[in-house]
Amino acid sequence: MRHVDPPNPPNDWQTLVFDKGCAWLNESTENRNAKRPYPHWRAVRDQIGEAFNSICCYTVVYVPNGVTDHFVPWSKVSGTADAFLAYQWSNIRYADGWINSSKGDQPFPDPFAVEDNWFELQLPSLELHATGKHPPEQQQAIDNLLKRVRNDERVMKVRRLYFAQYKTRERSLKLVDREMPLLGRALRNNPSFLLPEDQVRLQEGTL
Repeated sequence: MRHVDPPNPPNDWQTLVFDKGCAWLNESTENRNAKRPYPHWRAVRDQIGEAFNSICCYTVVYVPNGVTDHFVPWSKVSGTADAFLAYQWSNIRYADGWINSSKGDQPFPDPFAVEDNWFELQLPSLELHATGKHPPEQQQAIDNLLKRVRNDERVMKVRRLYFAQYKTRERSLKLVDREMPLLGRALRNNPSFLLPEDQVRLQEGTL
């Protein structure tokens, strides 16, 4: 996981999602207590991905067809005065579908609050580990996350693919940085795994 700066909302978020969502909530008590909120955010699904550069907030891998994740889940706010969070842009994250389903209502670290030094991708194992530099109150959330992304095969196979394609020069470090930034950082922190030409650039300060 890495820090994510909160992106700007899609241009039509207020009218197409927040306003319509709040109107739906106010229609009836049944709506406020529904099993799931009406998915008005689907109207701007592509723009949500673009806002987050199509990088899953939890696996930190490029996901062209990710899903809308509610950081504070509906199960925590349905039937309450906070039900509007289902349509509040500040509560939206972008995620791969499988981890969004797996997350459920368990606490995860908030990518908007995470610091980059809380996690490291280790080489050559490609496992994600916590560095221990996080606040103690974040421990349970970090444990919940790592149960899913430390070495789950659904993300490990993607990490292995990117690492292999980088080593065979099928994928440049620039692309790695853009589509799997944790791997790009790990390569810089472990320069013996960099390609010779990238090692030179690192020494020159141009990488």
